[in-house]
Amino acid sequence: MHLFRGLLQGVKRLVYDGSHTFRFVFYYNRISVWWKKYGFVSS
Repeated sequence: MHLFRGLLQGVKRLVYDGSHTFRFVFYYNRISVWWKKYGFVSS
C-alpha cells in the first residue's frame, strides 16, 4: 500500500479504463523513469 500511495503522489493524471488498465501522466520525467525501473509503468 505504501508503494501505491507514493505512486499517487507523483501522478498528475490517472486514467482507468474500467476493467483492468491504468494509465499515468507524471509531473516530472524523473519520477516516471523511477517507476519504469520497478516495472509499474510502461513506455
